[in-house]
This record gives sequence, C-alpha cells and structure tokens, in this order.
Amino acid sequence: MLHIKKPCFAHSFSTIRAKFLFICIMICSLSFFTFLFFHLYSSKTLKEQALSNANDTLDVYQQWMDYELEHVSSYLLTSISDHASSRSVFSQDSIAGYNAQLSLMREMENFLTTSKNIGGLFFYVPETDTLVMKSQKTESYQHRLALTEYIEQYQGDNLSDYSRPQITYWYPVSIDGKVFLIEILYYNQTYMGAWITDSQLLNPLKQLKVFENSTFLLYPLDSEEYFLLNNGTLSDSNYIYSHSDSSCGNFNLTVCIPENDFLQKTMPLRHIFYWLCVISFFLLFVTMLLLSHQIFPSLQRMLLGILAVKQGDFSTQIPLPATHDEFAQVTTAFNEMIQEIQDLKMKVYEEKLEKTNTQIQYLTMQIKPHFFLNSLNLICSLVKTKHYDLITELATGLIHYFRYAIKSADELAPIKDELEHTKNFLHIQELRLAASFHFSYHISGDLDHVQIPILTIQTFVENTIKHGFNRKKELSIQIDLTCSEKEVQIVIKDNGPGFSEELLEKLNADSELSELSPLISPVSGECHIGIENVKRRLYHIYDGKARLTFSNDSKTGGAVVLICLPYGPQRRNSFESFTG
Repeated sequence: MLHIKKPCFAHSFSTIRAKFLFICIMICSLSFFTFLFFHLYSSKTLKEQALSNANDTLDVYQQWMDYELEHVSSYLLTSISDHASSRSVFSQDSIAGYNAQLSLMREMENFLTTSKNIGGLFFYVPETDTLVMKSQKTESYQHRLALTEYIEQYQGDNLSDYSRPQITYWYPVSIDGKVFLIEILYYNQTYMGAWITDSQLLNPLKQLKVFENSTFLLYPLDSEEYFLLNNGTLSDSNYIYSHSDSSCGNFNLTVCIPENDFLQKTMPLRHIFYWLCVISFFLLFVTMLLLSHQIFPSLQRMLLGILAVKQGDFSTQIPLPATHDEFAQVTTAFNEMIQEIQDLKMKVYEEKLEKTNTQIQYLTMQIKPHFFLNSLNLICSLVKTKHYDLITELATGLIHYFRYAIKSADELAPIKDELEHTKNFLHIQELRLAASFHFSYHISGDLDHVQIPILTIQTFVENTIKHGFNRKKELSIQIDLTCSEKEVQIVIKDNGPGFSEELLEKLNADSELSELSPLISPVSGECHIGIENVKRRLYHIYDGKARLTFSNDSKTGGAVVLICLPYGPQRRNSFESFTG
C-alpha cells in the first residue's frame, strides 16, 4: 500500500499558483512579441507564396509559348528553303508572278489559321523590293506600315550571302510605340519572318487572377533595356518580380506584381486571426488558473501512484479523494487495474512474441505470391508456343527458387546460398524477359560463416530489374560484400536510371529502421512493397541494429543500396527483449 502524506493545502496551492502564474506571464509575453513580428512574418510568407505561384504559372506559359515559337520557326525554315530559289518569280509583273505571290499568301493564311497566336508572316526579296505579307490584323494599319518599314530597313543593314538559312532568333522590338516579338530568316538574298504582338502575348496571362493588376516586361538578353507590354507603367510601389527565360528566343518575360495587391486582400482574415489569438490566450489563462486550483492536487496523487508502478511496485494503491467527482472514479479504476496487471503481464508478453513471429511470416509471404503467379503465366505462354526446352529450364530454376524461398521467414542462410539464389532468380528473369543481364559480385573478408536473412539481396535485385530494365541498354548489377569485426556491408549497384530525388528523400528518411505496426501493409505503396518488407524483417531479426541507405552512383547515375548488418544477428525472439 502506497501511503501519500497529505500536503498542507495553503502551501500546495501557493506553489502551484506561483508556477502557473509564471507560465501565464511567460505565455503572454511570448504572445506579445509573436504578434509584434507576425505582420512581417505573414507578409514574407505571402510574398514567397505569391512569387512561387507566379514562377510556376509563368514557367508553364513560357514552355507553351516556346513550343508555339519553335513550331513557327520550323515552318519558316521549310518555307524559305522552298521559295528562296524561285525569288525572281515573285518580282515579275506577270501572271506567273501574281500567281506565285497569291499561292504564298494562301499558304501563309492556312498556317495562320492553325496558329492563332501568331500575328503575321512576311516574305521579302530585297533585290526587287517585293514584299508578301499576311497578318491576323491584331495590330493597327499604322503599326503594320511601320512594321513594313522596319523590315525593309532591317535587310539594308544585314544583307549578306550565306550557303544555308541564317536565323535571328525571336527578339523583342518597339515599333511606333507598339512591342513586337519578331523572328527573321535570311537565305539566298531572301528574307522570311513572323511577328507576334504584345496583346497576343498577354491575352492568356491577363485572364489569370495571379497576374491581376500586374505589369509585364520583355527583356532582351543582350541588352539592359526593357519593353513595357500593353502600355503598362511602373509606379513607385514595391513589386515582386518573376521572370522566365525563353529557350528559343533572345528574351525573357518578366512579371511585376504589386505587393499591396495580395497583402490587402488578406487583412480581414489577419484581423480575425489576431482576435482569435487574443481570446484563445485569455481562455488559456483562465483555464490554467482553474487547473491549479481544482485539478492538480488530485493529479499529483495519481502521479505518485503511477511513478511507484513505474518503479515496479504493483501493490500500489492510491487513496481515494474525499470528493465524488471523475477523479474518484479514475482512482478507483486505477486501483482495480493494478490488481489485474500481474496476471496480464505474462499474457501480454506472450502475445507480443506471437505477433512478432506472425508479422515476420506475413512480410515474407508478401514477397512470394506475385512472383509465383508471374512464373505460372510464363509457363502457360511457353506451353502454347511449344518451347519445351525453355519450359524445362524455367521449371528447374523455379524448383530451386521456391525450395529456397519457402524457408522460414526469420531463417538465416549463408551469403553464398543467397548469392546462388539471386543468380538463379536473374536466370529466370532472363528467360521471362528474353534479355541478358550482367551480374557480378566481389567478396572482401571472411564471409564463409556469415549468414543473412533469406531474400535480402534478391529483393533489391528484383527491384532493380523492375525499375531499371531497358531493352536499349544491357542492365548491369554489381554486388560488393565486405566483412569487418563489427558488421557486414552489402552494396548493390546497377546502371539503371537510379532513384528519383523525391523517392530518395522518402527512403532515406527512414534509414534508421524502426518498429512498425504488425500486419499492416507498407505505406509507400505497391511499387516498393519489397523494400518496406525487408526493412521490417531486418528490424525484427536484428533488433533495430541494421541500417539501409539509398543513393545514386555519381558516375553511372544508377541506384546504390547499402545494407549494414551486425556481425551475428540480434534476434528479438526472447522474453527479455520485451521485459527491457
């Protein structure tokens, strides 16, 4: 029986009150400084979010626009190659010259019909001053005349002879106050090009709320000047800037978003948040005072009883309080529970042992069925095609495979047996995929007496084939085994595409193996069920002392798996492993 001395009420109350008043003062002080800096922090966060959204949206638009520009460039290159050799026909004042110009205009019109985002096309022969132009009429007639003058002036400054078409990649210019994006090709004393107006560039972006009230700029990459699009203006307000470089042009697109636009929209919500925080902290202060006055004396008695049980005194009994509230019920239930703990203790330990063994068996059985079904399907296919030699060879390999795989889930096998099993598995996969794999292994140290859990190496090799096999390239798998006084290291490498950055982060986040709930499917999904199962089995067999590390090879880019196992397994199958 645990006897608790009843403390002096006045002294106990004063001590608890002093502690909780101090906590309340600290919380209120921290809250004051938190609210003081909250405005700056929230502004910074909103700015980063707005910039991130703008960057993502602008990158998507730039990729789409680059695709359109590349399409137009391909058309211009093909068309100038076809028409430059017959440039003299276009300048003839005859039916042939008229028909040639008319045919080219129809060709341009057909192209513009399918490319609505292009302002227009032109074909110009400087020798005879012959200009064939087709426009979507997104610019005014005055701007079209100014554009014609620019084209004629451009050829006068850049006329040269080349053996193949020369491309001036898309670049921005301002003509008579209007911004154009132009590309010009020169070949065989002939010019051909296309233009896009600023309104065509901005129409898709202006429909997005993320760019509402924003100013758009075009920056030539070889100049410090910039072009304001759609008659935009830059005020003295603070802006956040998002830009994206074109992959097929000499420019980048920049968006200037006023900071006040997205900050002012959140002010009502921020005011509501301020008031909620003030009310919450006031209620917290009142609640803490109530706790110190009514609840904590009873909690202190219960805590002393729990600490006694923690130290192994299962004869502890907590005195019942004088009140008849919930604490009295909890105290009674606690005393009754302690009476039953001794009888339940042995039973709980036995159930844990049984669940652990069941989980290990379950994890291993998860690995086997899918391979068994795939093998049966392959045999059925070979029977239909009457490849009896391959059926015999495959059946022999499967006999050896399942003879090894149906061993107990926690059974250890010599490393040489695991390697032979892996080689047999690879041979079966070569028959199934009609492919050839390059498999090699290197052993450093004395591993003759070292044993590892079955299917450890084979599971990662199977994962390599599943995600790294490519018929265009021979798959190479290399295994390095090293034995020291403390641990056995197994390195599995391949020359496949390797792990993605997201998957590497996910796999290595749990590199230190930890205990998982029994009989629950792996959380990472079906595609990596084998890896999750190996993690769980190694944890149970080596008592959490095994390690798994995933990376990509710096030279080949292939996947690298490092398995570190203690020298001599630390099995979690004894009663002591649960009593500690």
